[in-house]
Amino acid sequence: MHYKSALLSSLLMVSGSVFAGAGTTTLNIGGGVMVFDDDRSLDNGTVGVVGLEYGITDHIAVELSGLTSAPDIDSGDGHVDVSEVRVDGLYYLLTDGVILPYLAGGVGRGEFDGDSADFHETQFNLGGGARIVVNDIFSLRLDLRGIHGNHDNDNDGVFTVGMSWTFGGLDSSSKSDVAPREPIRSTPIVKATPVLDSDGDGVVDANDQCPNTVAGSIVDNKGCVKEVVKKVVEKTVAEKPKEVVVETITLNIEFPTNSSVVGSQFIGELEKVATFLQKHADVSVNIEGHSDDRGKDSYNKALSQRRAGAVKAKIVQQFGVAESRIKAIGYGEERPIASNDTAKGRQKNRRVVAVIKK
Repeated sequence: MHYKSALLSSLLMVSGSVFAGAGTTTLNIGGGVMVFDDDRSLDNGTVGVVGLEYGITDHIAVELSGLTSAPDIDSGDGHVDVSEVRVDGLYYLLTDGVILPYLAGGVGRGEFDGDSADFHETQFNLGGGARIVVNDIFSLRLDLRGIHGNHDNDNDGVFTVGMSWTFGGLDSSSKSDVAPREPIRSTPIVKATPVLDSDGDGVVDANDQCPNTVAGSIVDNKGCVKEVVKKVVEKTVAEKPKEVVVETITLNIEFPTNSSVVGSQFIGELEKVATFLQKHADVSVNIEGHSDDRGKDSYNKALSQRRAGAVKAKIVQQFGVAESRIKAIGYGEERPIASNDTAKGRQKNRRVVAVIKK
């Protein structure tokens, strides 16, 4: 009996933008090898897989995939055409970093077309893999699955290596997280009691110890006339000196997708800023995070703020610069320096800049 189950599953998503989160769509393409149950009387075969993955949340995704193979029959008498279509669920154990491991499982329909027999069966798969982030669009994926077919209760295994391309994205802040509104309660209307100030001196009759004060008199809190001494105090307010930009340093730092982790390979970039601050004790620095215009505005701004904050924290930790001298600001897509209509322009806009002021 023959069977061949597909294993395609999600590849990897990448850095710079956002890794598989809510609303992202990933095209997965790959190939590998499938090991068949001995009862199938089939040689191990190569497989080709293609799938479309959709991110439901930052950790959870679903994938519709298809697989095809043509293993030889053990006896050497021809081969069997194997195909499978299935739906899988994926759970990413991590959503930040370069290597993102996941667990996966699903159900599908496998078809076997041979010279001696044709049949189909329902297949269940369980396994996992890891996605390796390369950049904000491209990633690699390794996937291993065990597959059980219900036709003759055969168990197969499949391992694939592939490439992925990710598009779209949804700001996590747009997910519904609205606190329930408290019910509107009617406030009882209390009828006000009239307050009288017969002599018009600003002190109500109930507290006025000097009634019938002459109109225009200045009185104390008891309603009695007091002597007023006017004092004029001149205050000189020193004008705060304006800040002057003395240096701007563009930091060549790349982040993993949807991540604010600063890799150790970029310490040299941070050292440029730290060295300048250590030499000039009278200056401070704004670490500005910027992004391209893909994705929602609010998400890009929040991500650029986290990345600017991560750069600040790294400079403080690695070089001992006082935290008070560094300010992290995320501008998102507000301040492009190139056109977002081209890949080259978007790459220039995804940047971290140190603006040193005095």
